Amino acid sequence: MEHIQSDTKPTSKKIFGTFYASELFWSAENNELYVRGSHVKVSLNTQKFTGSGQFSFLNKVSYLVVNRTPMNLNDTIPLSDKKYSLVKLTQEEALKKYGDTARMGAVEITLDE
Repeated sequence: MEHIQSDTKPTSKKIFGTFYASELFWSAENNELYVRGSHVKVSLNTQKFTGSGQFSFLNKVSYLVVNRTPMNLNDTIPLSDKKYSLVKLTQEEALKKYGDTARMGAVEITLDE
């Protein structure tokens, strides 16, 4: 049986894509990021869905940056129902870019212009 060695570990896989929503909520209870709205549309390399209500699709988020501004747990972030880009950085990328506070990884969200 041939063994194929992979250069990527599950924790180093980068997640990226776009979404539309009315607001974000970063929960202190479980560290999950929720997108909310009456017309939510998510298109990531891992998931694609549309719906109305509140959705969580990233598991735990350790560090969140929205439009180049670091967010705090329990922040509700109003959005403009326009297209936003989302990138979930690997632990190595986040540590290099944001320092020790992002050592467990980071999520960057920016308005597509």
